Amino acid sequence: MIYTRKGDKGISEDFNGERFSKDDFVFEVLGTLDEVNSLIGVCKSQSKDFGDEIINLKLKDLLEEIQKDLFIIQSRIAGVDRELKEERIQWIEENIDFVENQIPKLKKFIIAGGSDLAVTLNYIRSIVRKLERRIVTLDKIKKIDSGILAYLNRLSDLFFVLGRFVNFIKGCEEKYF
Repeated sequence: MIYTRKGDKGISEDFNGERFSKDDFVFEVLGTLDEVNSLIGVCKSQSKDFGDEIINLKLKDLLEEIQKDLFIIQSRIAGVDRELKEERIQWIEENIDFVENQIPKLKKFIIAGGSDLAVTLNYIRSIVRKLERRIVTLDKIKKIDSGILAYLNRLSDLFFVLGRFVNFIKGCEEKYF
């Protein structure tokens, strides 16, 4: 069963069985991770017809790999002894580099818009930035692996260039500020 009734009084527990109020900041971070992961699911649905390859992955596959990484981060924040490998940061950087080489060089600020898929990618970018800020705050409460913050910092950059890439491929003109 999906329900347990254990959280009905505003208390939940982590993977180690430690109990916390549902307004504990760790749950704010976990909720934001869940929000990003759900939005990536929306993006995957929007990208089902987008077959252009990014490195060796189709966009939908790339997004699914990111979701797996986010589950590792979520597990780590929740107290599970899992590690986000350093190679995952490099993997994000390789994807950023590949995508940036496919699109015009950025010279000005861009006003979000274009295709639905690009707008969703940009929205995810902004939520990942919010997640970064929350991780920094959580790190002051309980030590967070520095690799997690580095990964999220790169991830927001990846979503930015992916949005630009999608608009470029779909022929949507960028609007500059």
